[in-house]
Amino acid sequence: MTPFQNRMNPFIQRMVQDMQIRNFAQSTIDSYSFHVDKFCQHFGKPADQLGLEEIREYQLHMVNVKKLSWSSKSRTSTDGDA
Repeated sequence: MTPFQNRMNPFIQRMVQDMQIRNFAQSTIDSYSFHVDKFCQHFGKPADQLGLEEIREYQLHMVNVKKLSWSSKSRTSTDGDA
């Protein structure tokens, strides 16, 4: 996983700063920012241009195409809830 410092998307940088303010663990910040970055890359758009329909479409893609297990899908879809 790429450390969050290498992710240059302004939305992700803001998300990282917010997590740092809340004293999230480094590994949590890396994980959350990694998954948001992958989500954005999938659609080729910044996160602020994506919504609930794209989240649903991405979850379906991860289950049907990537064949992720339920625990992986659940973890990925809830990473941004904190």
